[in-house]
Amino acid sequence: MKIRENLKLYFKYASICIQSVMEYKLSFFLMVIARFIIAFCELIAIPFLFSSFTQIKGCTYGDVLLCFSVVQMSFTFAELFGVKHYKSCG
Repeated sequence: MKIRENLKLYFKYASICIQSVMEYKLSFFLMVIARFIIAFCELIAIPFLFSSFTQIKGCTYGDVLLCFSVVQMSFTFAELFGVKHYKSCG
């Protein structure tokens, strides 16, 4: 029962945070665009790095892209499920 109550409280808290972020729609959309540009620039930096090297300590271009995507996804989930809600609504 404790888990169900905690989940219910979390979703209520997340709903309040989303409502507060969506209060200023232009700010929200600018934040989304900025995050996309940052992620895109980081992704573009990898081919520039590999233009001089074929491997970095045995890791190929595909290995680095896979690692980059896993790290990006983990940070996105961390912000989605906790860190961002705490910062914006705390």
